[in-house]
Amino acid sequence: MRAKVKICGVGINDAGYNVHSWIDGKRVMCQYYNTWRHMIVRCYMDDAKRRPGIETPYIGCSVVKEWHKFSVFKSWMETQDWRGKCLDKDLKVHGNKVYGPDTCIFITHDINKLISGGRASSIGLKKGLTIDHGKYRARIRKYGKLYQIGNFDNENDAHAAWVIARKEYLQEVAENSNTEIKKMILNWMEYEFK
Repeated sequence: MRAKVKICGVGINDAGYNVHSWIDGKRVMCQYYNTWRHMIVRCYMDDAKRRPGIETPYIGCSVVKEWHKFSVFKSWMETQDWRGKCLDKDLKVHGNKVYGPDTCIFITHDINKLISGGRASSIGLKKGLTIDHGKYRARIRKYGKLYQIGNFDNENDAHAAWVIARKEYLQEVAENSNTEIKKMILNWMEYEFK
């Protein structure tokens, strides 16, 4: 039997089964393994290989030692409401940099994108902004659709409008969430918008 290579030098796949299978002629990865592997890669990949704005926010992040073993993470994930959701380390503990059972929760992709604020601009603008005919355009994604907030003469005014729209949308999402998620969103907002 061949020795298994650690993922990014830390992740140990100790699954007692093949994490890849073939379904209808397509190779499919175990969803538990896929979630675990992406978490390990986000935290421990070579910084020089990170895509700016997509993976650079994970520089300095880590995973608790027990979750370096796939089986331990899988056991935790099996107890969670994870279907159709993504693993998040930020909502429970604002500013958190460590993935672990006490800091992570599965949330919808919409909430995850909303609290992350979206990708940083590829041309150096503040989040939520683009340039449109010499003006700063502020936009926000709500319920999967992109909405224009407005066009502004300067970057600071455009960004301020984006922040206000983001706060309003976060409040709306919180009100439409279950009690646990609502409380986390409101607590997160308290720290984010001091």
